Amino acid sequence: MEIHHTDWSWFYEAILIGRDEGLRTQNALQSFFTLGLYHLIVVSGSHVLALEKLIGHCFFFISVKKRKILVTFFLVFFCVINRLQASCVRAFVSWILVQRRSGSTPLQGDLQFVVTCLCLTLQPSWINSLSFQLSCGATLGLAIASSFKLQGFFSKKFASTFFCGVVTSPLILCVQPCLSWLVIPANTFAMPLFEGVLMPISLLNVTVGAVFQNVTHLLEKVFLWVFGLSDYLAQFEKPLLCLDERKLANWGLIYLLMVYVIWRLFLPLFFRLQFWKNQQDPQPKNG
Repeated sequence: MEIHHTDWSWFYEAILIGRDEGLRTQNALQSFFTLGLYHLIVVSGSHVLALEKLIGHCFFFISVKKRKILVTFFLVFFCVINRLQASCVRAFVSWILVQRRSGSTPLQGDLQFVVTCLCLTLQPSWINSLSFQLSCGATLGLAIASSFKLQGFFSKKFASTFFCGVVTSPLILCVQPCLSWLVIPANTFAMPLFEGVLMPISLLNVTVGAVFQNVTHLLEKVFLWVFGLSDYLAQFEKPLLCLDERKLANWGLIYLLMVYVIWRLFLPLFFRLQFWKNQQDPQPKNG
């Protein structure tokens, strides 16, 4: 990652390879903690999916089987350079199971529950990892959003980011005493910005920044705009809920298990209501 040195090297290393040493002391990130956006920098499923899509587009000319083998190789390499971080390994295990599943398609929430149990079997100490808990929460939020079977692109994107924010927000209490009312709306609108703008810019600057330094400096002004906007929004922060984070440090996965169980109990009721509504709708006449 030390291709060229800039003032944003720490951010490139964080968003691309998950290096989190000293992140909590970065003044630029204090508003991110206030707004609950820290998990966007942690390597998670979005990074794995982005890498999979990138490789798929770059090697579209080879067969699907060879492309999957190539993607697997790059994802293993990606996990290694991330020092086998909990959130990264969990995302990779989830990707492997999705590729290997056959027969009836399981609900995403059930699949992610299996992934979490498997990862904790491999490494029980991850139960105390905040990045692992945030990764679990984000994928559970995506699973809940996908269960509503929305059709429109923007409605699906909004539901995904909204439920990710709702599920992961209480986990912020593990690292800071108060939960701001801005956490959910900030996450809802910031996730597409990170995935669609900041990650591609970071990858571009790291790969070609040493050659096109003028372009790098220009693109890094986007970072200044994003961090300036987060600092501005953090000024309106008001605590919604305050607890002792030291008592919550080991309860993240228990909270996520409760969310999963509640969602699993609610889902059949939702499907029954949808079926009843469809039955009430008048059937179109033939002929």
